Amino acid sequence: MKALGLCSSVLALTFSVACAGTTDLKPSPAGSWVAALEVGRISSNQRSLTFRSDGSFTSEIRGYGLYEGQPENELSGWERIEGTYSTEGDQIYWKSARRIWWDLVDGQQIADPYIFDPYLNARYEIKGSQFILRYTIYPFGYLYGNPEPAVTVFTLAP
Repeated sequence: MKALGLCSSVLALTFSVACAGTTDLKPSPAGSWVAALEVGRISSNQRSLTFRSDGSFTSEIRGYGLYEGQPENELSGWERIEGTYSTEGDQIYWKSARRIWWDLVDGQQIADPYIFDPYLNARYEIKGSQFILRYTIYPFGYLYGNPEPAVTVFTLAP
């Protein structure tokens, strides 16, 4: 009877280890990723993300051709959010620390503390050289309208 108990314990342990070995682990998002240019009615935007192995991130968006008379490929302004991130499965948790931005009209670079997530409820998937980010947006701001799902596909930067 003692041998049967030992055998079932070893079997359970072996089964647990085998199951643990098949857990679907997501690859690290570490690297620099750039999205295709988003062309709008008035201006265009380009998004980029950088995830470092030390757990820090940079999220940047650059706007082009926003102002009247401005060439469509001329930089109008940019915003960069910096902070730390962690992942669990396919989820990304952001902890923003500061925002740095510049606008052509002001001409000054401004940095300030920042606490908002660059992408809400973010989930990711890596397929080859693509980083697919699924998240929630509020098209008319947090106070207006309903949240909507959004997807941005980034490509690994050279």
